[in-house]
Amino acid sequence: MSNQKVLIIGGGVAGISAIVGLRKVNKDVEITLVEPKEYMEISWGSYRMPFDEKVAKKALCPLDKPNGKDVGFCSKHDVIHVKSVVTKLSKDEAVLQNGDSLEYDVCVVATGATTKWDGMGKGLSSTANSTTSTIEGRLESAKKEGERILNSGSVCVVGGGLIGAELAGEIMYHAKEANKDMTVTLVHSGGRLCPEVSDKASAMVQKQLKENSVNVILKERVKVEEKPLSKDKKYYLESSGKEIDANEIILTVGILPSNDFLTAGEDFKSCINENGWVDTDEFFRVKYSEGKLFSIGDCCTTMPNAGKDILENVATVGQNINATLEKMAKGESVDMSNTDNLKEFVLAPSVTAISTNPKNGVFDSPIMTTSIFFPWIKNKTLFFFQAYWKLGVTSVYHTR
Repeated sequence: MSNQKVLIIGGGVAGISAIVGLRKVNKDVEITLVEPKEYMEISWGSYRMPFDEKVAKKALCPLDKPNGKDVGFCSKHDVIHVKSVVTKLSKDEAVLQNGDSLEYDVCVVATGATTKWDGMGKGLSSTANSTTSTIEGRLESAKKEGERILNSGSVCVVGGGLIGAELAGEIMYHAKEANKDMTVTLVHSGGRLCPEVSDKASAMVQKQLKENSVNVILKERVKVEEKPLSKDKKYYLESSGKEIDANEIILTVGILPSNDFLTAGEDFKSCINENGWVDTDEFFRVKYSEGKLFSIGDCCTTMPNAGKDILENVATVGQNINATLEKMAKGESVDMSNTDNLKEFVLAPSVTAISTNPKNGVFDSPIMTTSIFFPWIKNKTLFFFQAYWKLGVTSVYHTR
């Protein structure tokens, strides 16, 4: 097994989880990580990053040596970090942006997704030369985005899911702290905010946002009208036709998977479903890939956009990759019908903490819904410690 190679495409929480899980059970396999950025970003804190530099630094974790003394993540886990992107993937190799190729025995696709709001940090670094591929570049990008939003005077956040609700409250809070005049409108097409949580939690979130002077509009969509030969735009509610007071519009809907390299060749085109997501089974294996391709995170159908579920399955994904390598070493079949020694994924406990600003929030679980204590923990820590602990990463904040 010492000559086997595993290729990890994507160095976010999902890709790093695959590395950590695999290294726990296999110290010898060669692991190569293709990731254009020099850091891993803990994405569930991105809504606060543009407004709080300390949070931004705590969310970014260096993949290589963070300073002259510490051993970086990749060195610690004996990982080859290739700062590039994959443009084409076949059954045996990946083609990089510069034309080089990397051979592999097992590949893990963890490329995440892109969003329409750059502040989320998703999809920002399409090349290793992008300004946001460096830690300093990402910090500067987040800071400028925060300043731009707070100086706009009026913002419309489209999408009242968890991200949209948290972002709307965050903007209004920091505008007040900076003594800036601000109007924040949150528009959601559904009948209640945050459909991911219970009705009671949803009502509490809406109440807290309104108390924080956020205008909440439900059962509506936003229509954009652009003036010819002008950069000016007007935003209207689709049903009522009412104009929205907004100099800036932030879309927190429309997340798109970053899987173009899979359709650039012929081998894995059938692995993408009709919505563009990598189609995976209960073992993180990519369907129709003959058992040697895995996927985890925002780019696939198994646990998309769920950081807590990814962290819950660090050991599982590592075990399944290693079981596949062992079968290959023995000359056994690894096709989709062979599930020997593979472990099904499990979901993390069904609990959600929503921040409506840095001092308030709602905690929702099957046994209680409250605005006491647990939201305070969320705001105090953003649960970054879970990634630090389970992945063994260290943030920029803690290394500088």
